[in-house]
Amino acid sequence: MTYTELQQKIKDYTEVDANVFTSTILDGFIENAEFRIFRDIDSDSNRRYDTANLITSDRFIGRPAGLLVVRSAQ
Repeated sequence: MTYTELQQKIKDYTEVDANVFTSTILDGFIENAEFRIFRDIDSDSNRRYDTANLITSDRFIGRPAGLLVVRSAQ
């Protein structure tokens, strides 16, 4: 299925046209669905590992580029 076909299937399912479901709204809709899948399905293909250093005066640590969901921190 192509991206264009996916867009059309979503519009058909929701019974709205491009005036209501603009490409910006539709892209956000698809992205949120992808994030939901990443959260709900614990797949090894979506795992990334990274290390960070703690700095005494900084109460935050950096996050890896492209981070979607934090499963755990050690």
